Amino acid sequence: MRAKIFHATGLCLIMGAAACTGNPSAPRSENMPLQTTQYYYDNPDELRDMLAECKRWKASNTPIGAIPAVVVSNCASANEANFILTRPKAHW
Repeated sequence: MRAKIFHATGLCLIMGAAACTGNPSAPRSENMPLQTTQYYYDNPDELRDMLAECKRWKASNTPIGAIPAVVVSNCASANEANFILTRPKAHW
């Protein structure tokens, strides 16, 4: 039993603290495809769903280093598409 504890501790040290401090209540990102701003601009239903997913990740208090890169990228793309769609139009 003691060997298993040391092995798990060593694994955490090797993989980095972020791998062992993940929040179990964090939303899942399995099979999430990487999307672009253009994709979210063209698909408002997907944009709404991704913005909701981003809110769930923010609310999960997961350390920033433990959030999957695909989630970070998709949230950035969704936020940019949302900005483009909701910004006031210029009146010339």
